[in-house]
Amino acid sequence: QGVFTNLNHNQNLRATYEAIGGDVLQCKNPYHHIVKFTELMTKSLKGEFEHEYHHQLFLEEALPTVTRTLLMRNYADKRLVPHVQHFLHLVLDIIIRHLKDKSSRIPETLLQTLYRIFHLERRFYAFNKNSPPLETKEDPAEEWVEPTKATGMLYAQNVNYFGHNGGFDAMLDRLRSKELKLTMREVSTLLEPLVTARFHLHENFIATIVADIRDLAFGRVLNMSEAEIKGTEKKDIVMVIQRVKDLLQMVLSDTQAAQVTEQFELDMAMMLFNSATLPRRIDGIQHINHMVERTHQREALLKHAMDSDDYDNVGA
Repeated sequence: QGVFTNLNHNQNLRATYEAIGGDVLQCKNPYHHIVKFTELMTKSLKGEFEHEYHHQLFLEEALPTVTRTLLMRNYADKRLVPHVQHFLHLVLDIIIRHLKDKSSRIPETLLQTLYRIFHLERRFYAFNKNSPPLETKEDPAEEWVEPTKATGMLYAQNVNYFGHNGGFDAMLDRLRSKELKLTMREVSTLLEPLVTARFHLHENFIATIVADIRDLAFGRVLNMSEAEIKGTEKKDIVMVIQRVKDLLQMVLSDTQAAQVTEQFELDMAMMLFNSATLPRRIDGIQHINHMVERTHQREALLKHAMDSDDYDNVGA
């Protein structure tokens, strides 16, 4: 059964594949799909797509769908595993190239693809933890993730490959970019792969980047123009706050992380309250009320714990 037989039920996506992949839908062997899309990725990296429209379809629709499908398989035929791993390295090459190119927006679906590659619970990783890594030129002594029984070799190699080729540096540079002016949704999507991998990344690496991420992400929120505030949904800002808090909790106590994020939330709420846009002002008032209610709940919990001499249930 082919990898993409489910595409027969999606005519728009099928048309996309036919436009960029020719006869790829006629393939029955998963290996043929991998070969075909490896060819297309090589064309993308070399800038050899004849039509930019087809290239965008490939980046935004086809490549994310194929990568997601390949990561969902367990591969009873282990001969396919190294081909999939090579495929994933090419995907990472494409993502890194787009992260480094600050002259244009990176397709959101590419960042979502990076999140999937960084997600350890994918079947490809779960069923192939004993598979050996590919031979690469990267220095094995420099690691962002240590291969363990829990992570397996393939997952660790993919995250380390991303780091060796400047992926993490490119993410931070993109956050720093004053020209791009990332939207809150873009900031959230950019941080999602880091948050997903945080329990497997070396603690010292998290410690070296978390302060920058906090300052850059929170600073971007507080320095939004009135037009940007008007066009931003509160849920996207809240998601950025949660992503930063998840990372802060890797190096700070829950209480300390809560103090940092609550101070920012108050600044953010006041910024929204002072907006000239009525819906955003209402968002600011509602968020202040939410923070007050949360404080009252925490004080009540603390009082109950003190009365019962039980502090274990008092959270940040």
